Amino acid sequence: MDMKTERIERIMGGLDGLQKAGAPDFFYTRLMGRMQQEPERKQVWILKPAFITTALGVLLLLNIFSFMEIRSAGSKQESRSRHEQPAGIESFARAYNMNTQSLYE
Repeated sequence: MDMKTERIERIMGGLDGLQKAGAPDFFYTRLMGRMQQEPERKQVWILKPAFITTALGVLLLLNIFSFMEIRSAGSKQESRSRHEQPAGIESFARAYNMNTQSLYE
């Protein structure tokens, strides 16, 4: 016999003593009783796909709106500052809120 045949015979010999697994007495009845006693778990409404999709859509719209407002406010301020004063250290300090007094002075 070759190695493959010997291996197959050894595996088949090991399967001879196997028996079908059985459940203990009244297993199904106990399982059904336990399932009926437990309260039904409700899904949390925050985790539902419809709520998540709506919340993400609202956040996206808020981000787009705030981006547009910031951009338009920045362009208005930039056009005003161009016409009012020439660029200098004061305009730089005002743009970056660096014109406040120091606590140590």
